[in-house]
Amino acid sequence: MKQNILFTILTLSTALFSTAQHRAHVSGNPPMLPVDISVFSVGNSLFKNYPFSLETEGQLSDKTETGSFYTAAVKKGKLHGLWQSNYASGQLLDKGELVKGIPNGEWKVWNAAGELVAIRNYDADLFWRVKREVELNHPKQYSYALTARYKKQGRDAVKYMQAGYSFIQQRPLRTKDISQLVDLNSNDPEHYHPVFNDCLHHGLYMNFDDNGVTLDSGYYKAGLREGVWGHRTNDGLWKGAYKNGTRYNEWKLYDTNGKLRLIIFYNRNGKEEGRKKMSV
Repeated sequence: MKQNILFTILTLSTALFSTAQHRAHVSGNPPMLPVDISVFSVGNSLFKNYPFSLETEGQLSDKTETGSFYTAAVKKGKLHGLWQSNYASGQLLDKGELVKGIPNGEWKVWNAAGELVAIRNYDADLFWRVKREVELNHPKQYSYALTARYKKQGRDAVKYMQAGYSFIQQRPLRTKDISQLVDLNSNDPEHYHPVFNDCLHHGLYMNFDDNGVTLDSGYYKAGLREGVWGHRTNDGLWKGAYKNGTRYNEWKLYDTNGKLRLIIFYNRNGKEEGRKKMSV
Protein backbone atom coordinates (compact mmCIF):
# COMPACT_ATOMS: atom_id res chain seq x y z
CA MET A 1 0.00 0.00 0.00
CA LYS A 2 2.79 2.42 0.96
CA GLN A 3 4.66 1.62 -2.24
CA ASN A 4 1.55 2.39 -4.31
CA ILE A 5 1.12 5.71 -2.53
CA LEU A 6 4.77 6.56 -3.09
CA PHE A 7 4.54 5.68 -6.80
CA THR A 8 1.42 7.86 -7.18
CA ILE A 9 3.14 10.79 -5.48
CA LEU A 10 6.17 10.53 -7.71
CA THR A 11 4.06 10.18 -10.87
CA LEU A 12 1.83 13.13 -10.08
CA SER A 13 4.74 15.30 -9.04
CA THR A 14 6.32 14.84 -12.48
CA ALA A 15 3.46 16.84 -14.01
CA LEU A 16 3.52 19.40 -11.23
CA PHE A 17 7.18 20.30 -11.60
CA SER A 18 8.33 23.64 -10.18
CA THR A 19 11.73 24.70 -8.86
CA ALA A 20 12.71 25.54 -5.30
CA GLN A 21 16.03 27.36 -5.36
CA HIS A 22 16.90 26.86 -1.70
CA ARG A 23 16.61 23.06 -1.98
CA ALA A 24 17.44 22.26 -5.59
CA HIS A 25 20.62 20.65 -6.89
CA VAL A 26 22.12 21.48 -10.28
CA SER A 27 24.06 18.60 -11.85
CA GLY A 28 23.95 15.76 -14.33
CA ASN A 29 23.68 13.23 -11.52
CA PRO A 30 21.07 12.39 -8.90
CA PRO A 31 21.61 14.58 -5.82
CA MET A 32 23.30 13.33 -2.68
CA LEU A 33 20.60 13.87 -0.09
CA PRO A 34 20.33 14.91 2.68
CA VAL A 35 23.21 17.35 2.94
CA ASP A 36 26.00 15.61 4.81
CA ILE A 37 26.53 18.16 7.58
CA SER A 38 26.81 17.33 11.26
CA VAL A 39 25.33 20.12 13.34
CA PHE A 40 26.78 19.05 16.66
CA SER A 41 30.34 18.04 17.42
CA VAL A 42 30.59 14.51 18.77
CA GLY A 43 33.33 15.32 21.26
CA ASN A 44 34.92 12.27 22.84
CA SER A 45 31.89 10.10 22.19
CA LEU A 46 30.40 8.76 18.99
CA PHE A 47 26.98 9.95 20.06
CA LYS A 48 25.43 12.71 22.15
CA ASN A 49 21.71 12.13 22.22
CA TYR A 50 20.57 15.51 23.53
CA PRO A 51 21.96 19.02 23.01
CA PHE A 52 20.18 20.74 25.90
CA SER A 53 20.45 20.51 29.68
CA LEU A 54 17.08 20.26 31.43
CA GLU A 55 16.38 20.20 35.14
CA THR A 56 12.60 20.21 34.87
CA GLU A 57 10.61 16.99 35.27
CA GLY A 58 7.17 16.56 33.75
CA GLN A 59 5.50 19.02 31.36
CA LEU A 60 7.48 21.86 29.86
CA SER A 61 6.09 24.85 27.97
CA ASP A 62 7.16 28.40 27.26
CA LYS A 63 6.58 31.40 25.01
CA THR A 64 9.59 32.93 23.28
CA GLU A 65 10.49 36.59 22.95
CA THR A 66 8.86 36.81 19.52
CA GLY A 67 5.65 35.07 20.59
CA SER A 68 6.32 31.59 19.24
CA PHE A 69 5.81 28.83 21.79
CA TYR A 70 6.33 25.14 22.49
CA THR A 71 5.10 22.31 24.68
CA ALA A 72 7.06 19.21 25.66
CA ALA A 73 7.44 16.49 28.25
CA VAL A 74 10.66 15.90 30.18
CA LYS A 75 11.84 12.78 32.00
CA LYS A 76 15.18 12.43 33.76
CA GLY A 77 16.55 15.51 32.06
CA LYS A 78 15.63 14.48 28.50
CA LEU A 79 12.68 15.21 26.25
CA HIS A 80 10.43 12.18 26.52
CA GLY A 81 6.97 12.23 24.99
CA LEU A 82 5.16 14.57 22.61
CA TRP A 83 6.94 17.67 21.29
CA GLN A 84 5.23 20.56 19.52
CA SER A 85 6.25 24.09 18.65
CA ASN A 86 4.18 26.85 17.04
CA TYR A 87 4.69 30.13 15.25
CA ALA A 88 3.45 33.27 17.01
CA SER A 89 0.32 33.05 14.87
CA GLY A 90 -0.50 29.68 16.43
CA GLN A 91 0.35 27.77 13.26
CA LEU A 92 2.21 24.51 13.88
CA LEU A 93 5.95 24.66 13.26
CA ASP A 94 6.95 21.08 14.06
CA LYS A 95 5.49 18.09 15.85
CA GLY A 96 6.66 14.64 16.87
CA GLU A 97 7.52 12.29 19.71
CA LEU A 98 10.80 11.64 21.49
CA VAL A 99 11.96 8.74 23.63
CA LYS A 100 14.81 9.65 25.96
CA GLY A 101 15.77 12.51 23.65
CA ILE A 102 15.62 10.43 20.45
CA PRO A 103 12.80 11.04 17.91
CA ASN A 104 10.42 8.14 17.41
CA GLY A 105 7.76 7.75 14.73
CA GLU A 106 6.58 10.50 12.40
CA TRP A 107 8.07 14.00 12.59
CA LYS A 108 6.57 16.87 10.57
CA VAL A 109 7.62 20.45 9.84
CA TRP A 110 5.42 23.27 8.48
CA ASN A 111 6.21 26.74 7.19
CA ALA A 112 4.56 29.90 8.56
CA ALA A 113 1.82 29.67 5.91
CA GLY A 114 0.76 26.26 7.22
CA GLU A 115 2.23 24.28 4.32
CA LEU A 116 3.89 20.96 5.09
CA VAL A 117 7.56 21.11 4.10
CA ALA A 118 9.05 17.94 5.59
CA ILE A 119 8.09 14.46 6.77
CA ARG A 120 10.53 12.21 8.57
CA ASN A 121 10.09 8.85 10.25
CA TYR A 122 12.44 7.68 12.99
CA ASP A 123 12.86 4.65 15.23
CA ALA A 124 14.32 5.26 18.70
CA ASP A 125 14.61 1.56 19.58
CA LEU A 126 16.52 0.88 16.36
CA PHE A 127 18.78 3.84 17.13
CA TRP A 128 19.89 2.31 20.41
CA ARG A 129 20.37 -1.13 18.86
CA VAL A 130 22.45 0.17 15.98
CA LYS A 131 24.38 2.44 18.36
CA ARG A 132 25.31 -0.51 20.57
CA GLU A 133 26.32 -2.59 17.57
CA VAL A 134 28.46 0.21 16.13
CA GLU A 135 30.19 0.87 19.43
CA LEU A 136 30.79 -2.85 19.97
CA ASN A 137 32.41 -2.98 16.53
CA HIS A 138 32.65 -6.76 16.43
CA PRO A 139 34.78 -7.83 13.43
CA LYS A 140 32.30 -10.46 12.21
CA GLN A 141 29.01 -10.39 14.12
CA TYR A 142 26.67 -7.56 13.13
CA SER A 143 23.10 -7.26 11.84
CA TYR A 144 22.76 -3.81 10.26
CA ALA A 145 24.01 -2.40 6.96
CA LEU A 146 24.88 0.81 8.77
CA THR A 147 27.31 -1.12 10.97
CA ALA A 148 28.96 -2.54 7.86
CA ARG A 149 29.27 0.98 6.48
CA TYR A 150 30.85 2.12 9.74
CA LYS A 151 33.47 -0.61 9.41
CA LYS A 152 34.41 0.82 6.00
CA GLN A 153 33.99 4.54 6.61
CA GLY A 154 34.74 4.81 10.32
CA ARG A 155 33.44 7.90 12.10
CA ASP A 156 32.20 9.35 8.79
CA ALA A 157 29.34 6.83 8.96
CA VAL A 158 28.12 8.33 12.25
CA LYS A 159 26.64 11.23 10.27
CA TYR A 160 23.75 8.95 9.27
CA MET A 161 22.63 8.99 12.91
CA GLN A 162 22.80 12.74 13.48
CA ALA A 163 20.31 15.58 13.04
CA GLY A 164 22.55 17.38 10.56
CA TYR A 165 22.00 14.53 8.11
CA SER A 166 18.24 14.57 8.56
CA PHE A 167 17.59 18.21 7.65
CA ILE A 168 19.25 20.58 5.20
CA GLN A 169 21.16 23.03 7.38
CA GLN A 170 23.45 25.71 6.00
CA ARG A 171 24.66 27.20 9.26
CA PRO A 172 25.57 25.79 12.69
CA LEU A 173 23.28 25.90 15.69
CA ARG A 174 24.38 28.70 18.01
CA THR A 175 22.22 28.08 21.03
CA LYS A 176 21.47 25.40 23.61
CA ASP A 177 18.33 27.15 24.84
CA ILE A 178 15.05 25.60 23.68
CA SER A 179 13.20 28.93 23.52
CA GLN A 180 15.94 30.42 21.38
CA LEU A 181 15.88 27.33 19.16
CA VAL A 182 12.13 27.72 18.56
CA ASP A 183 12.68 31.42 17.87
CA LEU A 184 15.35 30.61 15.29
CA ASN A 185 13.09 28.10 13.55
CA SER A 186 10.09 30.43 13.50
CA ASN A 187 12.07 33.40 12.14
CA ASP A 188 14.22 31.50 9.66
CA PRO A 189 12.52 28.24 8.59
CA GLU A 190 14.99 27.75 5.73
CA HIS A 191 17.51 26.64 8.36
CA TYR A 192 15.34 24.39 10.49
CA HIS A 193 17.04 22.83 13.51
CA PRO A 194 15.21 19.98 15.28
CA VAL A 195 15.16 19.73 19.05
CA PHE A 196 17.33 16.61 19.01
CA ASN A 197 20.88 15.75 18.13
CA ASP A 198 20.85 12.04 17.28
CA CYS A 199 18.27 10.07 15.29
CA LEU A 200 17.79 7.09 13.00
CA HIS A 201 15.65 7.26 9.86
CA HIS A 202 13.29 4.35 9.39
CA GLY A 203 10.29 4.75 7.10
CA LEU A 204 8.94 7.46 4.81
CA TYR A 205 11.04 10.56 4.10
CA MET A 206 9.68 13.53 2.10
CA ASN A 207 10.51 17.14 1.30
CA PHE A 208 8.11 19.63 -0.31
CA ASP A 209 8.54 23.08 -1.80
CA ASP A 210 6.37 26.02 -0.76
CA ASN A 211 3.80 25.09 -3.41
CA GLY A 212 3.35 21.57 -2.06
CA VAL A 213 5.32 19.92 -4.89
CA THR A 214 7.27 16.83 -3.85
CA LEU A 215 11.02 17.43 -3.98
CA ASP A 216 12.32 14.21 -2.42
CA SER A 217 10.46 11.04 -1.56
CA GLY A 218 11.45 7.54 -0.51
CA TYR A 219 11.96 5.15 2.38
CA TYR A 220 14.74 4.49 4.84
CA LYS A 221 15.55 1.15 6.42
CA ALA A 222 17.52 1.20 9.68
CA GLY A 223 19.23 4.49 8.82
CA LEU A 224 19.94 4.03 5.10
CA ARG A 225 17.89 4.72 1.96
CA GLU A 226 16.24 1.64 0.52
CA GLY A 227 14.05 0.97 -2.52
CA VAL A 228 12.56 3.41 -5.03
CA TRP A 229 13.22 7.13 -4.56
CA GLY A 230 12.52 10.36 -6.41
CA HIS A 231 14.61 13.55 -6.30
CA ARG A 232 13.53 16.77 -7.99
CA THR A 233 16.30 19.10 -9.19
CA ASN A 234 16.67 22.01 -11.59
CA ASP A 235 17.28 19.39 -14.28
CA GLY A 236 14.01 17.56 -13.69
CA LEU A 237 12.87 14.53 -11.73
CA TRP A 238 15.28 11.69 -10.95
CA LYS A 239 13.84 8.24 -10.28
CA GLY A 240 15.82 5.23 -9.17
CA ALA A 241 16.51 2.80 -6.36
CA TYR A 242 18.86 2.49 -3.42
CA LYS A 243 20.16 -0.64 -1.74
CA ASN A 244 21.74 -0.23 1.69
CA GLY A 245 21.98 3.51 1.04
CA THR A 246 23.77 3.17 -2.30
CA ARG A 247 22.35 3.93 -5.76
CA TYR A 248 22.14 0.88 -7.99
CA ASN A 249 20.76 -0.31 -11.33
CA GLU A 250 19.12 2.39 -13.51
CA TRP A 251 18.54 6.00 -12.49
CA LYS A 252 16.34 7.96 -14.89
CA LEU A 253 16.01 11.70 -15.39
CA TYR A 254 12.69 13.12 -16.65
CA ASP A 255 12.45 16.74 -17.82
CA THR A 256 9.78 19.28 -16.85
CA ASN A 257 7.41 17.78 -19.44
CA GLY A 258 7.81 14.27 -18.08
CA LYS A 259 9.98 13.05 -20.96
CA LEU A 260 12.88 10.68 -20.30
CA ARG A 261 16.17 12.48 -20.99
CA LEU A 262 18.94 10.46 -19.35
CA ILE A 263 19.64 7.04 -17.84
CA ILE A 264 22.65 6.39 -15.59
CA PHE A 265 23.65 2.79 -14.88
CA TYR A 266 25.16 1.86 -11.51
CA ASN A 267 26.69 -1.41 -10.38
CA ARG A 268 26.00 -3.07 -7.03
CA ASN A 269 28.72 -0.96 -5.40
CA GLY A 270 27.14 2.31 -6.50
CA LYS A 271 29.75 3.03 -9.16
CA GLU A 272 28.59 4.51 -12.45
CA GLU A 273 29.09 2.09 -15.34
CA GLY A 274 27.62 4.16 -18.13
CA ARG A 275 24.93 6.58 -19.21
CA LYS A 276 22.53 6.93 -22.09
CA LYS A 277 21.19 10.28 -23.32
CA MET A 278 17.83 10.37 -25.06
CA SER A 279 17.29 12.36 -28.22
CA VAL A 280 15.44 15.66 -27.78
